[in-house]
Amino acid sequence: AGKTTFIKLLCRLYEPTEGVILYNGIDISTINYAQYTERLSVVFQDYKLFAFSVWENITLGRKYSEAKIMEAIEKSGLEAKIKSLEKGTETAISRDFDADGIEFSGGESQKLACAKAYYKDAPIVILDEATSYTDPENEAVLQDAIGRLTRGKTLIVIAHRLSTITDADQIAVVDQGKIL
Repeated sequence: AGKTTFIKLLCRLYEPTEGVILYNGIDISTINYAQYTERLSVVFQDYKLFAFSVWENITLGRKYSEAKIMEAIEKSGLEAKIKSLEKGTETAISRDFDADGIEFSGGESQKLACAKAYYKDAPIVILDEATSYTDPENEAVLQDAIGRLTRGKTLIVIAHRLSTITDADQIAVVDQGKIL
């Protein structure tokens, strides 16, 4: 129906073929791209984790702060898992380059993607089907983590499950590319 396309337009991954997208009344295409994207923390449905350490996946080249990394891990609901790892945040994700690496479950990977968004600490958080790989029992845990991640921020959520958006202030239903 165009929901993910809308998010990609909002993130300036695509340019609109007609019309404009405004941010505080300013056409986003006129804002410096790097400055604009620093305002957004995005967790896409088809996010990727890299064959780096846990902490490198969270910081993605940003200034390293162990306290902030641990806070992001705790807020994302991944603290118990990371503490159970012998190498903690030094643990490699995947076994591609490190035989001692870890293969996270889908839900754990989503929590790590949320930790990355929390670490960035942008004023706008965009979640595109952020709970799609979680089972119903773990969805509540991830929803709680998302609530902590987004407190005091603008949150835009793409969701198919009604339970994902029950606390939303505004809900827009998109069908066949149109907001109903």
